[in-house]
Amino acid sequence: MFALSALSFVLPHAAKAASVSEFYAGKTVTMLVPASVGGDVDARARLIARYMGKYIPGHPTVLPRNMPGAVGLQAAN
Repeated sequence: MFALSALSFVLPHAAKAASVSEFYAGKTVTMLVPASVGGDVDARARLIARYMGKYIPGHPTVLPRNMPGAVGLQAAN
């Protein structure tokens, strides 16, 4: 009986999840760009990536990664 009551106090505290800002703090988020380097889509993606991390809780670094091929199919896969 004592073991069951002790277990009921431990279980709710063992599964504490991290907040969103704690999860993203210090991490790098990769933004896939389905176009080649130097085009209009690439320029827009790099402009967005520069400021996107400021609006995500935890302020992660956002890096654009170009994956041209099959009109975005390669990036989607």
